[in-house]
Formats: sequence, structure tokens, C-alpha cells
Amino acid sequence: MPALLYYVKPNQRPGFHEWSAAQYEELQLHAIAVLASVVPVLVDKYLSCQANTLLLVFLEWCIGQDPFFGQGNSFHGTGGCGNKLAQMRYGLRVLRFVVSLYDDAVNINLCDQGAISQLLDILKYAANKSEEKESTLLLEIQADTLFILSVLCDNDLHRKELFSCEGIAILIPFFKMDPKKLYSGLGHNCLLLSALDCLWSCVIGCYTGEDYFIEKQGIFLLLDLLALKEKNLCNIILGILVEFCDNPKTTLHMSIWRGKRDQTAANLLIQLWRQEELDLGVKRDRYGMIVDIKKPIATSFQRQQKVIPVPANCPTFAIMEISESIRAKIYSLFCKLGFENLPGLSTKDFVTLAIIQRYIDFKVGEVWSEICAEIKEEFRPVTSDERTLKAISKVSERIGRTVVALQVEVLKIQQEQKIQEEEKTYKEIQATHPQRELINKSWENVMTQTSNYEALKKAKRLQKISIEASGSKANVQNGPVHSTDIKKLRTTYSNFIDDLRVYVRGGTGGMGYPNLGGEGGRGGDVWFVARERTTLKSIREKYPQKRFVAGTGANSSVKALKGEKGKDCEVHVPLGISVLDDDGKQIGELNAAGERFLAARGGLGGSLATNFLPCKGQRRTVHLDLKLIADVGLVGFPNAGKSSLLSKISHAKPEIANYAFTTIQPELGKIMYADYKQISVADLPGLIEGAHANKGMGHKFLKHVERTKQLLLVVDISGFQLSIKTQFRTAFETILLLTKELELYKEELVTKPALLAINKMDLPCAKDNLDELMTQLENPQDFLHLVEEEMIPANTLEFREVIPISTYTGEGIEELKTCIRKSIDEQAERVNEEYRKKKLLLLQTSKEEQMNRS
Repeated sequence: MPALLYYVKPNQRPGFHEWSAAQYEELQLHAIAVLASVVPVLVDKYLSCQANTLLLVFLEWCIGQDPFFGQGNSFHGTGGCGNKLAQMRYGLRVLRFVVSLYDDAVNINLCDQGAISQLLDILKYAANKSEEKESTLLLEIQADTLFILSVLCDNDLHRKELFSCEGIAILIPFFKMDPKKLYSGLGHNCLLLSALDCLWSCVIGCYTGEDYFIEKQGIFLLLDLLALKEKNLCNIILGILVEFCDNPKTTLHMSIWRGKRDQTAANLLIQLWRQEELDLGVKRDRYGMIVDIKKPIATSFQRQQKVIPVPANCPTFAIMEISESIRAKIYSLFCKLGFENLPGLSTKDFVTLAIIQRYIDFKVGEVWSEICAEIKEEFRPVTSDERTLKAISKVSERIGRTVVALQVEVLKIQQEQKIQEEEKTYKEIQATHPQRELINKSWENVMTQTSNYEALKKAKRLQKISIEASGSKANVQNGPVHSTDIKKLRTTYSNFIDDLRVYVRGGTGGMGYPNLGGEGGRGGDVWFVARERTTLKSIREKYPQKRFVAGTGANSSVKALKGEKGKDCEVHVPLGISVLDDDGKQIGELNAAGERFLAARGGLGGSLATNFLPCKGQRRTVHLDLKLIADVGLVGFPNAGKSSLLSKISHAKPEIANYAFTTIQPELGKIMYADYKQISVADLPGLIEGAHANKGMGHKFLKHVERTKQLLLVVDISGFQLSIKTQFRTAFETILLLTKELELYKEELVTKPALLAINKMDLPCAKDNLDELMTQLENPQDFLHLVEEEMIPANTLEFREVIPISTYTGEGIEELKTCIRKSIDEQAERVNEEYRKKKLLLLQTSKEEQMNRS
């Protein structure tokens, strides 16, 4: 033993005269290999020679940066000159052989010398080398190291905690291994099994280690490996998951895991169950239902066995099957996950789940069946015992019939759903025929109009009449008609301001008192405070200089060494304000009454740190940008009838006239309902094509749409033409253009709930135009090829309701108010439901944490 241990030392120079480095390395490796062979029979001598110490020092040298003069030997897999991997491999092999004896003296001796930390360093070293270039030698080194750690940490909580500090972070990459490598033949399969064994021995049972592994998404990685359905991996991974389920966080992670094609953990476990039953030869029909209610889960091997009486201390075939099959582990996992409200399951999965749920009952029935057969083989039971055995047998059969009945019911429900889906599909197919006829008819009309000069001339005349009659005849003001071609005709905000630039400055700190070490008071702060019934216009009128300066801090004095803080300056601003700096970057937001934003911080008072001199307060120029907060925002092109609609559904009195850009500033109104419910509606100035690029002050109008809960698009049924210089747009094209403008300004606007109001139904040909528009809205894809590509949005708005109205006659106004109320209430209910679910989840999480602490 001492002679062999002589070679377990750092090899820097050849040990013998006239020996080459390669020859000495060969001798050294053979000596260590012999040591590995004799260690199991010379453990006492091994310990007396302090071999563990020598090996740990030798392995530390192997991963060190010391110069090495060996030439390398391909027989030992060294990989070339200057490489210590062969020495490391043989040194670890000695440790593997000695720890595999499970001798407490050897293991304690190793751990007392810091073997766990050193082995983790070796594992990290080998893993880094593998990233550069993988080889069989490096894979063996990592597998041996993991095995040694598994033996040392098994059943010892202190060692597991020591391992968990660094070991879990090293273990995680092994479970992220590319599945293709398992078939490479280099030894990745063995390495993965060693890593799983190490996880079992070194982490499970240590709560801190388990929590850290779960936080690193370890459960997700194990389920990803389980989804590969490798036979040699499934059993051990399921066993690890069963052990991990003692930690309440495990079931939560298993519930939210999603594999390929959105597969859930429950679906994966059921698939593994079915595959296992197929391999074991369990009888099932094509739907996965029970065939033999007397032996519902018996394997083909169990059915072939003859009745052989065995001693009481020997397990029967039914009990042996539990340890060898994965079904018991899958049943244990479902006991933790639960059998109800499992997502992602098909009808066939529910049929199989009914069997899994009764697995333990069926297994008890199998055991009693074997006991009954053994008794009848050797004895003739008395009448009372025979009655009891029959009763037990009937209980098992009754459970089998119950499960079969449940499976039949599940299949029946699935069949009914299938029939309903087929009927729905048939109705959809039937509905497409009239739509195709309408499309063909529309196409024939287009061909007629474009091919026949007289028909084209007539269509042009009708179009001109519709444009002239499109304006509402109510509240038409006498006076000159304002042309939209006037260059200076722009939106002005004489009574409405939505942007205000102000200067803010925090107060200067007070002077310190050097003689007594007094500290000056801090300067006051400037705060913006959100308050209802406040406007930017009132701020501008009250503070024409638009300067807000906080008070100066009090100086330190003999009477008050600590000066008082300067008076804060509070500026009341309206709700919906965004605070921007001079670069346009948003630095604050005030949406609810009472919310506060620190605009400028006061300077520090004089103290020892500032040589008792005060500091000046923060100063800057900021923009107060207002975005209206309303329940519903009216969106449409000019002269679509938005202002008329607002005046009909609320008490607002916006300006109404028969020309474009009548509304030059946003107007707010409230719809009053019989139950005193109020819904605010914002009438926004009309958009034009290119509003998303700020054409026609589009940004000033579109920004107000951002904070409305829902959109109400108002469209003229006769179409829209801004002026004789612009192109005429049909109602369908108008809807597409409005959607496009909203989408280009901000994509989130298209996801808002939306209603569509088709206005001016009192005009001639309105009904025919409405029928055509409804056909186009039902199947917009069939008509998109008829419009310009630039007009087509990426995502079309999904309208909850389409309501034809006339603000002139009042047609459809009450129906529109009802639809608005219904849509707002449904949205509020969804928001409340999401809030309740979130609060419930928080309560459950806090409850679990309290249980964990207790």
C-alpha cells in the first residue's frame, strides 16, 4: 500500500534517472489503477496510510495550473501533452471504489477533509472543459464525481446542505442536456443517470436545497426530461418527483408546466400510464376502457401465473408489480395534483383518469384475489370465511362496474359534443352559400358599372346626390359655408388646454450653525397633486407666470439647532396628467384623485458634510400633458355626426354644423340612466387620413383615445369625402381607414372593446348601403382585394355590436345607449373577476407560506 501510494503525488519531473516523462506517467497510471483494485480488501491499511489525504491533494493538483511535463498517452485517454485528465480519472476511480464500500469511517474521513467542496470544484472544472470539447474521458470523470457525491451525502442532512450551496447550480445544466446526445454513445446517458442519482441523494430531504432547486425551475427541467418518454429515465424521474411533492411548491410548478404543443403535466402522466399498460399487456378496448372488471389492472404476466402459495413474509405478484411498474408513482403524483379541474385533457384522458383514480382500490382487490386463490388451493374455507371472501370480491367488481359506467358517460358526452360541432359546421357551410351569391352579385354589378358608360354615369350622379345629402338637416346654422380648403383653418384651443409647460424649483436649504454643529432645515418640495374639477386652463389663469417655487428651509440657530423644513408647494392638477421632461420622456403620471408626484426636491440644509452651507433645490422645466379619462371615446372622420350623437345621448351641447371640423376641441358628456348610473363619453375632433403621423394635429386628438375604456366608431352610411380634392371613401373603407389610423398610432388601441354606430340612416339608399356594409363586415376578407393595400390594417377591430342610428330622426339612439351600458358593465365584471382571482391567488399563496413556516 505505501509503495502504491508513493505514486499518488504531483508529477513535476521524471522520478527515475534516464526515464522519459511519458514512461514515468505510464508507470504512475498503472500504480493508481492497481491501487483502485486492492483498496476494497485493504481498507484499514488504506486509512492508516492517510490515503484519502494523498488522493485529495493529488486531485487538487490535477485541476491546478502547475506546469506538467507528461507527454500524454492515448491508451489512457489523456488527450495530448501537458494534460492531467488521465491522473484525475484514475484518482477518482480509486475514490469511487473506496466509497462504494459504504464504510462510515472512510466517508467521515473524506468529508472532514473538505472532500465535498473539492469534488464540486472538480465537477465544475470538468464541465467547463466539456464545453470546449466533449470526450468520453470527461464524461466518465463527471459521472464518477457525481457518484462519489451521491454516496457521501446520502442520509446526511448537514452534507446535503453543504452540497446545495454550490452543487445545485452545477447540477442544473446536466438536466438541460440536448436529448440527441443521449444516443451519441459517448456516455451522456450514464452521465444523466448519475446526475439524477445525485439529485436524489444530495438534494431531496434538505428543504433549503429543494427550494433552491425549484426556484431554478428544476421541476420544469425534470418534466421536460420525462416528456422524452425514455424507459430508463421515466422510473427514476417519477420517483424523484414523488419525493419532491412533499414540498408544496412542487405541485404548483407541475400545474403550470407546459410542454410541446401546450401539453400539461397531467396529460403527460396519463400518456405514460397508457404506454406502461400497453407494455405490460393490460387489457383495454380502443377507447381505453376496462375490459375485465374482475381484474381491471392485471398485467399479462400476472394472468399467466399459476397459484403458488407463498410464506407470509414474501410479496405476491400484485405487490411486486407495484415496485417494478411506474403506475404506482403516477398514482402518487395524481394524489398530490388532484383528480379534478385538470387542464389540457382529452376525452380519452378522462377515461384513463377514472382508472388511475381507483388504482389503489383495484390493487387491494388483486391482493385479496390472490389470498382467496391461495386459501382455496390448500384449504377448504368454512362457510363464514367463504361468504366474507365472496363479499370482498364483489366489492372489487362493483368498483370496476362504477368506473366503467363513468367511462361510458364521459364517452357519451364527448359524442354529443362532436354531433353539436358537426351541426355547427354544417350550418356555417350552409351560411356561406348566400354570402357567395351576394359576392357574385356584387361583382356582376361592378362589372356592369365599369363596362357600361350609361350605368357608370348614373352611379356617379347618385354618388354626388348622396354626398350633398349626407349632412344632417337639424340645427343647420345660417351663414356662410366654411371651406375646408382654407390653409389657416386649424384646431384652436381657446377654452381647452391639454398641454402646459411650467417651471418648478425646490426650496433652498437653511444655513448651518458652525459653532454648535447646527444643521439647517431642508428646502421645501414641489408636488403635483391630482384633484377633480381642476383644469390646465385654471392653472394657467391662476399662475400666469407658470413658476412654482417651494419655501426655503429655516436657518440653524441657538434656539433651534435643527432648522425647520421649508414649506412645500402643492400644485393641483387635473386627473389624467402625464408629467414629461423637456426631452419628452414621461417621468410621472397622475390618474386618480389624491395621487402625488414629486416634481422638484428641496435642497439639503447646511451641515458638517456641506461645510454648513445650504444646497439649492432641484430645478427643471416640465410639461403637463392631459389625456381625457372617459368610459367611451367617439372616433370618426369629420362630419360623421359625432357631436350630434353626443347631444342626443347626453346633456352636452357641442357645436353642430353642416361642414367638416365643426368640433375643434374635445367635449365631454355623461349618459344618465334610470338607475342613476352615469357613463362618460368623450367627443374627439374628427380624424383625417394620416392622423397617426400627426397630420391635421392627429396626435393631439389620438392621445385622448388612449385612456378611454371603450371605443365607439361613428361612420356615415353614405361614405366620406373631406373635399373635392380628396378621394371618396365608402362606409366599409371608412371603417378600415379608422382602424388603420388607430393601429399605426398605437397597436394597443385596436385591442380595446369597440362598438360601431352607422349614422345617417334617414338618407336615401341608406338601407341598401347598410345591407351591403353588413355583408362586408361579416366576411371582410372576401372584400379586401377590392380596396387599396395601404388601407388594410394588420388587425381588424372586433365590434361587439353594430347599431344603425339616425341623429336626425332619433332612430336607434335608445338601443345604442343600452348597448353602451351592457358593454361597459360586462367589461367591469371581467375586471372585477380578474381582481377577485388575483386576490384569491395571493391569499392561497400566503396561506401556503404560513403553513410552510408552521
